[in-house]
Amino acid sequence: MRILFKATMVMAVLFIIAGCYDSEVPMAPVKDAVFDAKLIGRWKAIGLKNNEAAKMVILKFNDREYFVKHKLWEKKDLSVSAEVYLCRAYTIMVDGVAFCNVQYISSNEKDKRPFMFFRYSFSKDGILTWRWISNDLIKTKFKTSKELYKFIKKNMNNEKLYGKPLKFKKLI
Repeated sequence: MRILFKATMVMAVLFIIAGCYDSEVPMAPVKDAVFDAKLIGRWKAIGLKNNEAAKMVILKFNDREYFVKHKLWEKKDLSVSAEVYLCRAYTIMVDGVAFCNVQYISSNEKDKRPFMFFRYSFSKDGILTWRWISNDLIKTKFKTSKELYKFIKKNMNNEKLYGKPLKFKKLI
């Protein structure tokens, strides 16, 4: 039973990742990043289904970048760990809207270190909402950051650009 549950959890994570657009190039270079101190902290996912849990720790890496550790569990009671993702990330503003460029850094192989992109915002009560850029609308691999940025800017109000929202509550 435990093996079946673990396989189901891994498939759910792969489904989410498979739905994300990944790129060899970021939306913009790190030199264009803005630091958002509100992201720093420990976060717990809220509203997940299938009895799973997720936590995320975002640390300041330097004046422009974050170090992110994202951990998934198979059970809400945190008794069965599933996956840990280590990432570097930075915020790029597009017409006043915050997007995170997130790059997995768990591998030394370049082709296993893609960028993924999340639009994010904070509610008045401090809930962090992430919406990943999905591969539903993007049908090509962009060769330059400039092309990718231009496409996202043009389509940032199109709901088809995004996956389902993930919500996180800050832990104190």
